[in-house]
Amino acid sequence: TFNSLRDLHTSYRLPRPFRGKVAWLPFFIEEYRERGQRKYMVTRLVGDAGPASFRPGVEVTHWNGMQIQQAVNHNAERQAGSNEAARYARGLNSLTIRPLGRGLPPEGEWVTLHYLDAQGEKREWTQAWLLFEPGTGPAQLQPDDLRKEASALGLDDHTEDIQQAKKVLYAPAVARRESREMLQGKRTAMRNVTGGLATYLPGIFQARTVNYDGEQYGFIRIFSFNVANADEFVGEFVRLAEQLPDNGLRGNGGGLIYAAEQLLQVLTPRYIEPERAQFINSAINLQICRNHARSTRFPGLDLGKWIASIEQSVETGATFSLGYPITDPARCNEIGQRYFGPVVLIVDPLCYSATDIFAAGFKDHRIGPIIGVGENTGAGGANVWSHALLQRLMLPDRVADISSPYQSLPRGADLRVAIRRTLRVGENAGDMVEDLGIVPDRVYHLTRADVLGRNGDLLGASIEFLKGKQAHPIRMATEHPRNRLPVVKIHTRNVDRIDATVDGRQVQSLYPRRGVSRIELEDVIRDVHADKVVVEAKGYQGEQLVVCRREGVDLH
Repeated sequence: TFNSLRDLHTSYRLPRPFRGKVAWLPFFIEEYRERGQRKYMVTRLVGDAGPASFRPGVEVTHWNGMQIQQAVNHNAERQAGSNEAARYARGLNSLTIRPLGRGLPPEGEWVTLHYLDAQGEKREWTQAWLLFEPGTGPAQLQPDDLRKEASALGLDDHTEDIQQAKKVLYAPAVARRESREMLQGKRTAMRNVTGGLATYLPGIFQARTVNYDGEQYGFIRIFSFNVANADEFVGEFVRLAEQLPDNGLRGNGGGLIYAAEQLLQVLTPRYIEPERAQFINSAINLQICRNHARSTRFPGLDLGKWIASIEQSVETGATFSLGYPITDPARCNEIGQRYFGPVVLIVDPLCYSATDIFAAGFKDHRIGPIIGVGENTGAGGANVWSHALLQRLMLPDRVADISSPYQSLPRGADLRVAIRRTLRVGENAGDMVEDLGIVPDRVYHLTRADVLGRNGDLLGASIEFLKGKQAHPIRMATEHPRNRLPVVKIHTRNVDRIDATVDGRQVQSLYPRRGVSRIELEDVIRDVHADKVVVEAKGYQGEQLVVCRREGVDLH
């Protein structure tokens, strides 16, 4: 019933003993294209699973007597993806890892595979389904957590459960490190890929340098936006990005909407406008908003903005409320741009919810091109709330007008629903992300080398989008002359003009000489008693804004 809605946000979480359990097979299958034909390859094994001939690189041809593509399609029909590409991607992603808390269990007790070994010989192997409980990652935020961030989740929990299981099975060092550091209450950086950068969030980021045609480019993969702290997430991304070359950057990524929307500012000089979110107009949603206009139970949560338009719907008959941002616009522009090279985004049909919202913002703010490993993203641009969270939000700070219809469910069962849909901004203002998704600028099909290796062909195709595009690096250096206020030197490249502001007030336009401009704060600051000011430099090439940097400057 829930899957037939084709909405990954609207889901039923089974009670114990199913909740938290995963049925799995000790191998993982991925798809690639060869001469336009779909091929299915074993890319990962757990331990010494299978006979000696069953190793990464073998091609699977049949699954329980069905052609393997038919088996993937059959599993896809049991998924709740919003479009055909999303359902197919989830059918493949969950072929050998099936969370029992959300998805249907396997139909049989074992699977018989027919495959071609390294010599092209036909082989057969039967493997029984296994069962384990991977737990949750330490960085994850749950929709029923008693904090305002829980009301800002955009999450495909089924894919998130698979991601956690894959981490435990195929990246056990990362899972062990995260568990140990959660118990110790501190984090240390670790390298989670050969030749990569050490990261404090190894279950969230993977960062490394890619060599292509004699040039170096940066690559950051985002495994999930499901973090408890958006500022920590953005700060770690900035730390990694600043260590990578400025020739170009690529990223691949639901979770916390704050994290997704606050990250956009790091990659562009433009002002970031967060997406607008709408409630369905109903008496119950009105009660929730009235309960939590400047909530005392959830500090920081303020649903008061939506009250007036929901009240007006009695007269107007409108289905949806007016749209207001979930993420504070000030937080979306607080630190500003921190990476100054060209950027391309890689997405696939498993990108959903907060990741859909990130991809929409990337496109709406014209940050760069988008390459899709599939024809669309997952099309889930909504904010998801759990039944348990709705129960808590219906508890009023005063006498309620409506009693709560949300009753406790037995044995840990839960429901999750899309409570607020999001609308796009910029040139696409008013368009929905939900059900429509983000269509990439180019569709790319993975090759055998991609699925066996480190996505080399995919990264090469992405880099072709960046070749010939200029970086616009910018940095500030402060000098403190004796008995005078500081001098700020702005070092730039490929910039014709800089418009400088101090504490939001434009002070002068500068034309760099040999890439250096100077701001004499002695001449522009009126309040000499201030301890610190914020200097912002916007760089233009012709009349086009190409770079922006903002820094705090100590005056004494």
